Amino acid sequence: MSKQGNSKDYKDLDFADDFLFCKILEKNLDLTKEILEVILNIKITKLKAVISQRSLKLTPFDHGVRLDIYVQDENETSYDIEMQATNEPSIGKRSRYYHGMIDLDSIENGSTYSELKKSYVIFVCKKKPSSFEINLPIYTFIRQCQEDKRVDLKDESITVVLNANGPKEGLSAELSSLLTYINTSLVTDELSSRLEKEVEDARSSTEWRIEYMTWQMKLDETYRMGRDDGIDLGKAQVISQLIQAGMTMDDITKALNCTNEDVEELLKNLDEENE
Repeated sequence: MSKQGNSKDYKDLDFADDFLFCKILEKNLDLTKEILEVILNIKITKLKAVISQRSLKLTPFDHGVRLDIYVQDENETSYDIEMQATNEPSIGKRSRYYHGMIDLDSIENGSTYSELKKSYVIFVCKKKPSSFEINLPIYTFIRQCQEDKRVDLKDESITVVLNANGPKEGLSAELSSLLTYINTSLVTDELSSRLEKEVEDARSSTEWRIEYMTWQMKLDETYRMGRDDGIDLGKAQVISQLIQAGMTMDDITKALNCTNEDVEELLKNLDEENE
């Protein structure tokens, strides 16, 4: 298969690659549960996958918002886990958007705003987001009053950002091992051993390999539609369509072998053209 951008051969994928991350955790809710417990330092009795038009179907061409892993526990607390292998300067805006989509999904399923449950949006990053000035292994964001931090808004929307390349001091042994595995694929405990076993099994899956190759070919084909136009405007229109289809900036930059700044400049030019 021809490569486009930074796409890998299927045999070279690891757990931090979005495709395997989603496939493995969708298939193994017990692993998803354990990962959430390690990250959030909580106990979860049971998890269920949320079947929604906003759930990830592992194709960037479905309609709706792409949520990598979207699950709920026994208390109907929602968890959206997003793998972020490349730098994402707009992680705060993405968090805001995803929380809003989770809430909208709940309302469309019969809840009122007063009945909205707690929701977590969790970004698993291989390195510190560029918009964060301080290098921490984990960042937890809860809305508080700026005049007095003791006053919590109690909207029950929580964003957690993991920095797998950050310092490990002060972390639990389990979380330190998980971040090390995400960053380096180094197996150091039982959980990382189980994850690596799933990765090895996935690499031997003909079905998943074909699905991955099909996904990459669709990305290549979509990119060529813009490239063959021979102008940046055509590329910008394709990027705009990919965003509307639910693709993340991470997916787009990897597929098109460009930077976030390149994409933003193309979209800016498209807006100016349409004015």
